[in-house]
Amino acid sequence: MKTITIGRDKTRDEIIINNALRMSDEKGWTNVLLAEKAGTSAQHLNSMKKGRRGVGKHLLKRLADALNVPVGMLLVDKAEFEVRKYGPVLVFTPNEMNTIQSFLSGTFQSGAKEKNRMTISASQKVGKRAFGIEIIDHAMAPRFLPGDIAVIDPDSKGENEGIYAIIISGNVLIRRIKHLPDKANHQTEIRIVADNGQEPDIICKNGANLVILGKVVELYPKL
Repeated sequence: MKTITIGRDKTRDEIIINNALRMSDEKGWTNVLLAEKAGTSAQHLNSMKKGRRGVGKHLLKRLADALNVPVGMLLVDKAEFEVRKYGPVLVFTPNEMNTIQSFLSGTFQSGAKEKNRMTISASQKVGKRAFGIEIIDHAMAPRFLPGDIAVIDPDSKGENEGIYAIIISGNVLIRRIKHLPDKANHQTEIRIVADNGQEPDIICKNGANLVILGKVVELYPKL
């Protein structure tokens, strides 16, 4: 695989292996254990760390699976941002509306099933109630595509326009919201827009039948 340089003169392979080893260390794993979980050897990891061997796409996927993170998280240079220090961000699907609502209300009970749920770490400081939603439709293409994960911050609702996670007509959607209510100007219309231009806008009067779960503050692309 061709090696490319990404910022700060770090190569793609250096970024991947540094991220993988850091995440492994944060879990309390040894390099031997990480190698075992990823189906390789500690010697192979060490060779990659020293720049003697590259990281192929299949090993990249196995490392991400072993660490239970999206592939994209291994491709971002940690030096470019301050990693969130407030614990993992749980990832849900839009089909889990009741689970998402219980999480936000503080009644969510993590059980055996939740131990295997994907978690990610946001690259910016977000509230402790932040969560991830996996994109399952093309409504917000081309920026948001199926398989991407949007990080939602329930405490970021104050702007008049932006991309939000909402509940409308019993569905959890990621959509652009325009013209949020402005009491000072007696604004009553909320326009919900799909960025792909193929779906009609949804117009809500006075926010009827609309629940805003939080603003999209970050996107982890599926790579």
